[in-house]
Amino acid sequence: MKKKILCILVALFVTIGFGSTAFALDSQFIEITPCVETACGYGNGICDAVARGVGAAYNTNTNALFFNGCIWQCSKCYTVYVTEYDPLGAIKIGKWCSKSYREPVSSYFTYVHVIAISTTTARTIPGVHFRYDG
Repeated sequence: MKKKILCILVALFVTIGFGSTAFALDSQFIEITPCVETACGYGNGICDAVARGVGAAYNTNTNALFFNGCIWQCSKCYTVYVTEYDPLGAIKIGKWCSKSYREPVSSYFTYVHVIAISTTTARTIPGVHFRYDG
C-alpha cells in the first residue's frame, strides 16, 4: 500500500513539474517580424548563407540605417543577408534584411539598399542556414 501511495505521489509531482515547465516555456515568446523571403531556387530550398564580412543596410522607405552588420551571401542563389549580430555567435540576430543579387559580393564591406528591415530575437531565419566559409 505504501508503495502505491509513493508511486502516486511521485507521478503527481512529476506531472505538476512538467506542467509548470511547459507553461514557463510557452510564456517565453520569440518575436519574429516577417520579411519577404523566398526559398532558394537551388538544392533543397534552404539558403546556404556564408559569412562575407561586414556592412550596412539602408531602408529606402524610412531612411533607417544600421552599420557594422554581418554580411552573409547564399552560395547558391547569391541572396545577401545583413544581420545586426552574428547568428553563429550571438544570442539573437537582431535587425536583419535580405536582398537578391545576381553575382557574389566582392568586397569586405557591403552596402545594401532595401525596402524593409526586420527584427527578430531568434538565432535563425526560416529557410536560411548560416555558416562560416571553410
